[in-house]
Amino acid sequence: GGNHHHWQPRHLRWRPEPAHRLPAQRTRERDEHHRVGQRREQGGPAPAVGMALGRYATGQYRGPPGQAQAEHVAGFILDNPNLPKDLIPYWDFNAPDIPHADRDASAGAIMASALLELSTFTKNKSAQKRYLSSAKKMLVSLSSPAYLSRPGQNGGFLLMHSVGSLPGNAEVDVPLTYADYYFVEALLRYRNWILPKS
Repeated sequence: GGNHHHWQPRHLRWRPEPAHRLPAQRTRERDEHHRVGQRREQGGPAPAVGMALGRYATGQYRGPPGQAQAEHVAGFILDNPNLPKDLIPYWDFNAPDIPHADRDASAGAIMASALLELSTFTKNKSAQKRYLSSAKKMLVSLSSPAYLSRPGQNGGFLLMHSVGSLPGNAEVDVPLTYADYYFVEALLRYRNWILPKS
């Protein structure tokens, strides 16, 4: 019972959400993707392509055209020469200070969750294998000490090193609620969708 609190990235505050809306999970996820997308469009290409995949994952771009777009975006991400070896992107694929640019754990979490979703729809077995292996590597990286905080630290957040908008000097190298949201979502998807088949 009670209220479910939903975070609004733009305002950095919590607002109560009526409990009767809780069953509408897909609607909430679409709303969340929209709000996060508005915020992250102030950043670089990494969050932008992650959000394109995220919109597909929540059903906004379903059907052959949407799937084709999502697979194109996935290829852009995974083939990008500036994607680090641990698959957690820089805040911008074209950041001038690569390889010393800030990483964005939230973009990595969004991408991992979306790639897992996309792997369940693609009919291309080679692409499916690539999406799964890439998502798994992203989750392994995010679960490492480089990104995962120790219990009781990091203000209670799970992930460190996210970027909201570096050009706006907002939320740079900090923990973000939506980074944790998509990280947990990706972990649950992997546990519920992938592990039973392995």
